[in-house]
Formats: sequence, structure tokens, C-alpha cells
Amino acid sequence: MSGIAGVYNLDDREIDRDAFDRIMLLMRPWGPDGTAEWLDGSVALGYGAFHTTPEAAAEIQPLSDRARQLHLVFDGRIDNREELRRDLGAKGVEPRDDTDAELVLCAYSLWGESCAVRLLGDFAFAIWDSKNRELYCVRDVVGCRPFYYHHDHSQFVFGSEVAQVLEARSVDTTPNEGVAAEFLAVEVTSRDETLYRGVQRLPPAHYLVVTARGLRRQRYWDIDLDRQVRYKDPQEYTRHFFELFQEAVRCRMRSDGPVGAELSGGVDSSSVVGMAQHLFREGLAPERGFETFSWVFPGMKCDESAYIDDVVRMWKLRTNKVFPSVDARCFADQVRHSRYVTTDAVGLYADARKELQHKRGFRVVLTGLGGDDWLSGADNPYPDLLRSLRGRDVLSDLRRDVSQLGRVGATRLLLGSVAQASRPLSRIRDAINRRRDRMPWLTKEFRARTALGDRCNSMYAGRSFPSNAQRERYCFLANGWLPLGCEMSSWSSARHRVDQRHPLYDRRIIEFGFGIPEDCRRRNGEQKFVLRQAMKNLIPGSVFGRSTKADFSHTMWESLDSLGGASLFDRMAIADRGWVDAAVLTEMCNNALADYRAGGDPSGAWVLWSAYAVETWLRLPSAP
Repeated sequence: MSGIAGVYNLDDREIDRDAFDRIMLLMRPWGPDGTAEWLDGSVALGYGAFHTTPEAAAEIQPLSDRARQLHLVFDGRIDNREELRRDLGAKGVEPRDDTDAELVLCAYSLWGESCAVRLLGDFAFAIWDSKNRELYCVRDVVGCRPFYYHHDHSQFVFGSEVAQVLEARSVDTTPNEGVAAEFLAVEVTSRDETLYRGVQRLPPAHYLVVTARGLRRQRYWDIDLDRQVRYKDPQEYTRHFFELFQEAVRCRMRSDGPVGAELSGGVDSSSVVGMAQHLFREGLAPERGFETFSWVFPGMKCDESAYIDDVVRMWKLRTNKVFPSVDARCFADQVRHSRYVTTDAVGLYADARKELQHKRGFRVVLTGLGGDDWLSGADNPYPDLLRSLRGRDVLSDLRRDVSQLGRVGATRLLLGSVAQASRPLSRIRDAINRRRDRMPWLTKEFRARTALGDRCNSMYAGRSFPSNAQRERYCFLANGWLPLGCEMSSWSSARHRVDQRHPLYDRRIIEFGFGIPEDCRRRNGEQKFVLRQAMKNLIPGSVFGRSTKADFSHTMWESLDSLGGASLFDRMAIADRGWVDAAVLTEMCNNALADYRAGGDPSGAWVLWSAYAVETWLRLPSAP
């Protein structure tokens, strides 16, 4: 998890050395292996090194090509290295060394802007082309690596975190009410805006070209919703997935030290651990030491120790268990340092796991994130609704679509084409929209002023979908939670000096997940059917047959309670601005905490924590 930053003065002014030094000072947490910079007149590039692959130690960044025309800063990992070297060699381009940065620089020199779609992996990078006087910036398809920027008529500034960009002399730090509304509604859909008007994010799967004439943004990859993966033999789906998953795990185990894994005891993380052991056993990956890291909550419903122990016992692994105990007051310190919302209450508990990973000497850690998004079907969230409908054709269509919905479908069922199917369905759609619009903690004026409803549906704008199931699955890929979660994790990982890698976020697995039939995701009530079948010999029977998921919302309630409970909402800047009704939040918190202390399972944790988080951020000083 290296860091990158840069400044391009579009009016050809010399770089302000003091301002750039401040950016580089903020780079230190991202560069435990050293920082470096390159300046040339109106352009400056900065790099913070965190070496996690055998090749990275040989990288010299910022990196220039032989002609010293192209200059690169690169954060990330390239996974299709052999393919790239072959394609470059076929065109007569011979990389000077085997580093990822050199491969990226060669790819750009040969293919220009179109190089981005040829790169597989997690990355964010920028290339200054001195001959054409343009800056080319790219972010990976999921957004695993962060990229923030500021652009106005005289300057372009970018960095791996918001605080670096806020060093720009002309950045507008006025709160962006639209994004604040998304946070407060717990409906984050924006992928390019931030909580500051003057700071943008490069969306996943996009690149930027910046010149003195302006800025051009282009998507270089999107899921092909018409692409289908179909086999006559059902076993072929299992075989195909196994090969993809094996490669996704293998290329993320490229490390110059030991590789660990976060193990929850769920199907996804257990499968990552099982595949890693398969790779060691078959000699397909070097074993430099492997350990698992888990958080456990003895005596609580969410405790997954039994499943974790079964995985560890099956593979005879060393396990590290964390019994999280967190002082939630550190959240405010994190917001002050980062100048942004960089985690949630669950993330505070996860930090304890990263701290242990660092102490144990692990720089690379695998996770099981992503399986729910591409490989799950969904339970029918509206059985009573279906039984109440009349009309066989309508019922059949609705059952089909509901059976294919993802979890976000619970808030967006029956939008678009299904809403037009019949008058009864239209009435149901309207009722669901009314329920979603009942956000009493947000003022009506604020929701109207920020066009919150339009924002919540913006990810679907201008697209048609083969089915509602594809529509909702696309929501996982296109909404704002995915890159935001990656950005939050990046900030924490940089400070704990850990590189988290997510095999199930591999582009090849995402494309496979979108293309397979629905019964490969869910069959006879069994979720992630193709994953389970592929991994049935590499995970314990208890995990293979597991149908439950742990709920860690107690971390929210405990954190809110320790911070003062409902008193947090007594005097709020977000209420003074007319964004929220503090009295409603206070009542929600009092009732929910009373229910929680009595042993209940109250709702609203995310709403209350989001309100506290935005409030904490808004109280920051506005000046950098």
C-alpha cells in the first residue's frame, strides 16, 4: 500500500516548494520504506514506498523511461505480468527490469491511453508525458487503491488521501451537501464526489487526461451485461471457477515475506485460506510462512470461533485471535488526521487485527471480501407480498426477479421495467419508495435541496438491464460503498503497514459472476453454490454447510454508548445547518440503546453512527 501524489500547475508557474514539502510530509505513513520526489518546473511527483513483492525492492520511483520523457508514480500490483511481457515483446518493447512500475510505463509507451484496460490488478498511478505536456491518471476497476484530486483553471493536485489534496492553495473546502446527504441516509452512491466541493475522486475503472486546456475523464472498463457463461455440463462451471479462483489467489500471494489471511469462518474467507493451502501443497506458490488472523467474541451470538477452529485444524495452521476492545474516542483523532471519514465503528475493531498483523511481521494479508457481491443469490425478501398478488404472469415474473435480487434490492425492488408491469406492481413500487423516503432524521428541506432520491438512483441512469437481478447485482459494482470501503481500508492499512489483498475482487471473477446462470449462485436454498462446489474438498464440512452470517452491529452500539449515547446528538452542527433533526436522532438512540442493553437486536446503528461521523468531520477547521 504505497502512496502517490503530484502537482501540475496548468499556468506554468514553478512548483511551490513549501506546499509540496507539506504534501510529502503527509506521505510518510504511506512510505515506511522511504519517500522520493521528482520536480521539473511546473510539475512535481511524489512517492511513498511500501515494498510487498519481490520485485518492488528494485523499483526506483518516481520512474522515468529511457528517453526521460515519461515519468511515473505507481501504487499497486499488476497481476497479468506474464501476459503483459509477452504482448510487449511481440511489439518489440523490452522492459528494462521485472518491476510492476516498469511494465506499466512500457504499456503506456506502447498503447497510450488504451493501456489501462490491459492491466489486471489493484492500482492507482499517474504518468507525466513531458513531450505532450499531459498527465495520465488511472484507477483499478474496483477502486482498491485510492485516488483523490483537485482541479481548477490553474492547478491539478492529486494524492492517495484527502489531506494531501487539501494542501492545494485554491481548493474549495465548502461541505458538499449532496455527499453529506448520502452519508446521512446510509445510501452512498457517488463514486466521484467527496464531502468537500473542491476535492474529487477518480472513479474505479476510469482514467483522466489533464492538460493546460482542461481535464478529460474516460471509463476504460465496464461489465458486459449481455456476456453469458454457459456450459452443457454443470460441472464445467465448477471447474471454470476453480481455475479463476486459483489464479486470483496465486497472483495475490506474490510477496517478499510471509502471507497471512483474515479468517472469519465464513465460506469466503475459509475458501481463500483453503486455496492458499492448495497452492502451497501443489508447489504453485512459495510458502514463506502462513498464519490466520481472526477476531472472536466469546459468548456472543456473532462469535465464529467454532468455524475458525475447524479451518485451522483442517490445515494445521497457526492462528492469531483478537479479542477486540476499542476506545471509540480514537475515531475523532483519525478524522482530524485524515481530514475525512476514514472508518466506521466496525473498522475501529478491525484496526486491532491489523495492528496484530503488523506486530507478527505480516505485510501481505488476504481477505474474503467480494463473495457476497458476485457469487450470492438472495432470499426472497417479500414472501407475503408475493402471496398477495393476483395474476399468474405477474406473479411468475415477480418471483423470478425477487429470487435473483441482491441485498440492496430490499430498498429498490420493483423500480424500472418491473414497476411498469402492472397496476398492482406500480402501487407496490410506490409504497416501497414511500418507505424509503421516510427518513425522519433528515429534514425534508435537506432531502429536497440535495435531490437525495435522484442520487440514490443515479447508478442506473442511462442503462438497461436484462433483468432486475442483473440490475441489482450491478448496484454492488456501481454504487459508492465499494470504493469508499476500499479507501477507508487503505487509510488504516497504510498506518498499520499492511497490504490487504482481495482475491474475490479479481476482475476475472467479477466477469464470471455476472455471466453465470442464477442457479450457480443459489440452488435449493444454498448460497454461493459454485464457490461451495469448487471448494468442498478444501474447506471443513461445517463451513461448507454453513448458512449463517455473523452480525457485528454490537460494535456500533458499544461504541456509541461509550461515547456518550444520545448525548452525542444534543448539540449538532449538522442540525444547525438544517441537515438533520437532532431530536429524532436523540430519540432513536435512546430507544435503540435501551433495547440493546435489554438484549434486543435494535436497528438504526448505521444511521446513528453515520450522523456521528459526519458531525465529527464537519467540526474540523475548514482551512488546511
